[in-house]
Amino acid sequence: MRRRIVFGLLLALFAVGAALQGMRMLWAVSNPLELDYGEGIILWQASRLFDLKIAFPPLEQYPHLVFHYTPLYHTVVKILTGTLGDPLFTGRLVSLTAALWLVVLFAWIVLRATRGYAPARVRWFGALLTCCCALQLPTMQWVPLARVDMLGLALQFTAMSLIVVNGTRLRNQAPAAAQRRAPLCGRARPVRVRRPAGRPQGYCQSTTLIRA
Repeated sequence: MRRRIVFGLLLALFAVGAALQGMRMLWAVSNPLELDYGEGIILWQASRLFDLKIAFPPLEQYPHLVFHYTPLYHTVVKILTGTLGDPLFTGRLVSLTAALWLVVLFAWIVLRATRGYAPARVRWFGALLTCCCALQLPTMQWVPLARVDMLGLALQFTAMSLIVVNGTRLRNQAPAAAQRRAPLCGRARPVRVRRPAGRPQGYCQSTTLIRA
């Protein structure tokens, strides 16, 4: 009982910090002013993305324009701006959505990785605590900004989580596969291959075959 109280207070403490961080993110998304020097240039590039003569001019001609990143984030913002209207709000909303996807993804990894190793309440405690801690990482200061960082991190960790989950599933399947192969291995016996006459010393002397 005492342990549950301690864990509950610990989770509540981190939950308060996560709630404050969430409030800051929501306020920043709706702020009409620029919050970072990178927002303006990224949104300008997104607005000119499909105009190739402006977006990708020859480097020999002035003005010299170079897109700093691959235009995935720019493309998403450009398409959604046609529906939402405000490019600044759209860019920040994409970053916020990617951050929330990251938090949910971390919880999912914890739940999948601990399946079969811990009770359900312990797994959910670990998942919720992971969410609260993730929201308070220093990297989360980029969340409300109209920049490419959070979308890139979301895609990166999505790929890594699939690798982790598939690796865990393969490790769990390995004992069952070994048991299925055990009867076949039990019928096998080693056979020594003798050196044929006329062959040099050492030929096939240490060769071992497995014959069922």
